[in-house]
Amino acid sequence: MPKLPSLGISLAQTWGFWHYPSVDQRYGPVLMYPVILLMWAGYSLIGWRVMRRFGWRGETVFLAVVAVFGTLRDFVIAWQMPGVIALSPGIATVLVDSVLWSGLTALAQGVMTLVAGPATADRLAHRRWLPNGVNSSQPTADKVPTRER
Repeated sequence: MPKLPSLGISLAQTWGFWHYPSVDQRYGPVLMYPVILLMWAGYSLIGWRVMRRFGWRGETVFLAVVAVFGTLRDFVIAWQMPGVIALSPGIATVLVDSVLWSGLTALAQGVMTLVAGPATADRLAHRRWLPNGVNSSQPTADKVPTRER
């Protein structure tokens, strides 16, 4: 699993979508990878919560937002710090970068699902059959025991 982000970054660099001027290898600076690992762990937790609350529709929106903001982030970093990363111009670079952002986030969430189980099976998952604001662990009118006299 940890090699997949490195593989995606290496392939994009080999194909000429971007390169790291500070290193001569096919992969990025080595200290970048622990940061990437922590970053995608955070995205996985956020995506887990989105999936738990909003289902697949929310997950789709979340992955689209990650793709847009992640790609914008990369281009802003390339513009502000050209010694860190240099991106090739063109729509292909934008598409590859956004696919990597959303794809790797989805992959991280898939691993999390394999480890922890599906988000919708969690006891804190949103239940459409319950009124808004009522948690499945809270008693509702039909769950409250009544005493007979």
